[in-house]
Amino acid sequence: MKKVFLGLLAAALVFSACSKKEEAKPVMDAKFAHAEIKLSTMQCKSCAKNITAAASSVAGVKEVKVDVKAKVAHVSFDDSAVQLAAIEKAISLAGYDANETKKDPTAYNDLDDCCKLPQDSNM
Repeated sequence: MKKVFLGLLAAALVFSACSKKEEAKPVMDAKFAHAEIKLSTMQCKSCAKNITAAASSVAGVKEVKVDVKAKVAHVSFDDSAVQLAAIEKAISLAGYDANETKKDPTAYNDLDDCCKLPQDSNM
């Protein structure tokens, strides 16, 4: 009887440990795609804010994280609602290169000097 009780107790502990591990796993939503966008013309934190706002304004974009030091944006988006090219275009219209999509010259000229390439700023 004692062996049966210990066996049941051990089984209960194993099952509860397994269920806790499953609860701790992050839930991945297969609906969202993830992309890394190279931002070769980004210069500062102000640029990061502008790029985040531009990319976030695109319908279907879930999350934007910009790494100023690495000059990249990590974007999560619903690829059934928007294509990566549209996100790149929004960033370019804000005045920044996004992967192979070149910055809009008018938007670039309107950026603060700190957001322009060193050879283009008036500082």
